[in-house]
Amino acid sequence: MKLQTLVLCVALICGAVAGADGEHGPGALFNRRCRVCHTFGSGDLIGPDLKGVTGRHSREWLTRWITSSQTLIRTGDPAANALFKKYKQFPMPDQSFAAGELDSLISYFAAGGPMAEAQRNRRAETATAAEAELGRALFVGQRGLASGGAPCISCHSAGDIGIGGSLGPDLTRAFSKFQDRRLASLLSRGCFPRLPEVSARTSLSDEEVFALKAFLRQADPGQRPPESAQNEARH
Repeated sequence: MKLQTLVLCVALICGAVAGADGEHGPGALFNRRCRVCHTFGSGDLIGPDLKGVTGRHSREWLTRWITSSQTLIRTGDPAANALFKKYKQFPMPDQSFAAGELDSLISYFAAGGPMAEAQRNRRAETATAAEAELGRALFVGQRGLASGGAPCISCHSAGDIGIGGSLGPDLTRAFSKFQDRRLASLLSRGCFPRLPEVSARTSLSDEEVFALKAFLRQADPGQRPPESAQNEARH
């Protein structure tokens, strides 16, 4: 077990910093209770960087540590004592949470925390050419999905890629129809809604969802600059 782990500091922050999931979700909870002492992927502050913390310690251990670090230290737990020593014996105050809050916060860290949340909320218009090209490659199967699922072209067509499968609709104008957030939500389920008996859905990673969203925006003639659409119409 590595020495670095979760050290939440006293939450004396002026004003609540609302996360993308509102005032009461785990992202907002992280901002209110953790961010003043910790980063998520940017190195140590008063306490350690929290990226990967759920891979370094069990959920049970983290729950005990966050609830009362000093109680855990007094049990002689080696990881707790090593942390206390490493961070200059700066005591982490006992933390109290409403029912379910601590569990949701730990789950939030396990799911990628603020970094994953920022990726999920990123707008397709900010995609680079390489990210849109990755989306095309995933769509047509030139690059396999991390889950091992079938590529989109098995059931769908979109833009100029040619005729795909016929189990699902053509997705050329999917971005215009669903826009950023709803399209991302649909993609995250592994496929667009269809008859449940056709195949089981498999989840896509945040990177895959964003890349496919970027490709579908690029493929949608309703999202192209007017001059681009006019030039295409002439050919």
